[in-house]
Amino acid sequence: MNANENIAMAEQILAYTFNDKLLCAEALQMAAPTTFLVVNNNFEGVKNNKRLAVLGDVALAQALCKMWYQATDGAGQLQPPGAWTELRNDILGNANLSRVGESLGLGRIIVMSEGNGGHASPRMLATTVEAMAGAVY
Repeated sequence: MNANENIAMAEQILAYTFNDKLLCAEALQMAAPTTFLVVNNNFEGVKNNKRLAVLGDVALAQALCKMWYQATDGAGQLQPPGAWTELRNDILGNANLSRVGESLGLGRIIVMSEGNGGHASPRMLATTVEAMAGAVY
């Protein structure tokens, strides 16, 4: 499969240009543990996006935590630790990340196995959002 079109679409969606196109291809790859894709006119073995999703999850959590740490309520009070847990679960939970992936149109560019029939599940969308964040990070 030629992944160049998927990479170009991902870059357009994110308004970000990847210096390393293989990272973007990895962020989109959910077909198999490793699959072969054409990236920049080279036939490359590309790992699936699970490792990048872990990195992206941590990067997103770090950025969100910094904002929470600095935030105050309407009375100027710092946010309590319990608010962090709720915020993290609401924003970085799979349900919301799936909605983000759907709204961005990532489902149409995920590289997936034929068994999916071209339809990305909510979990696939959430994982791909995390992986894209990891690739950008």
